[in-house]
Amino acid sequence: MKSNEIKEAALKYFTIHGYEGASLSQIAEEVGMKKQSIYAHFKGKDDLFLQVLRDAKETELSSKLQYFRKVDSKNPEKDLYGFLQLVIDLFQKNEHIKFWLRMSFFRQRILKKKSGRK
Repeated sequence: MKSNEIKEAALKYFTIHGYEGASLSQIAEEVGMKKQSIYAHFKGKDDLFLQVLRDAKETELSSKLQYFRKVDSKNPEKDLYGFLQLVIDLFQKNEHIKFWLRMSFFRQRILKKKSGRK
């Protein structure tokens, strides 16, 4: 379970400070461990960031898919309103979605490095 605690702390710091501003030392301190101990769970900062990014993507997709599985197609206006309300609630209350939004607007060097772009 320590990996999940690390990812939750990383989510907090990456959301607030971005990839560049978040440090493994801060994340480790938040979880009550030494920085070196993070390497027992993740290859490094890049790996941790990408894991948090994957989790955020899954959260966003699964919440929207769940909604559309439940909608009643007889009233599309009501369904659309409900979907918009879901999106608003997610962006206001869900840390994974806040992180996903930040990463959508502020391209990070790590993503460029992994894709081979400069």
